[in-house]
Amino acid sequence: MKRIILLFLASIIFGCSTNLENINKNYALLPEKGVVVFSFTSSGECGYALYVDIRSSDGKEKHSIGMQDLFEERDWKRKTNNCDADDKDFAGTLKAISLSEGTYEIYKLSGIHQYHAFESTDKLSIKFNVKGNNVTYIGNAHFIIDKKTYNFAISDKSKRDIRLFEKKYPNVRKDYIIDILETVIFQSA
Repeated sequence: MKRIILLFLASIIFGCSTNLENINKNYALLPEKGVVVFSFTSSGECGYALYVDIRSSDGKEKHSIGMQDLFEERDWKRKTNNCDADDKDFAGTLKAISLSEGTYEIYKLSGIHQYHAFESTDKLSIKFNVKGNNVTYIGNAHFIIDKKTYNFAISDKSKRDIRLFEKKYPNVRKDYIIDILETVIFQSA
């Protein structure tokens, strides 16, 4: 019964979005597609499945990006196991996703853990552009979860993230567009 409830909640949260997985290490850039790179990290979460939902400005593409893909190792692991909401003790993964050229927006943030789920309730629209044949770095998307309070912010961790991107994807051309999204704080209690 618990699994049925969890599956029901997950279907409500994800709607008709498709889950995007990272590009493979031998990915070749295409004129009509670009690669968007960002780190997806969290503090204070233990066992939460966290998601950032994006859509194209024309509404034709809609995707849910999970902090951790199935069987994926995290790129950053906590220093401690106590799950405190300390933003210096975090876990997460580097995301490198292929998208068609165009304008996109982050429109929803969500998470689920056991019997508890949350999603952003305010009108959320954080826009970014994807240029074909280019790699665009948009920042570090970071959740801080403290009991039942959820905070989200985007910040510049480009030195750390691009270094890791080059290590994980050595065959992808190294022309970067650095476009740090506005620092956005989302809070939900």
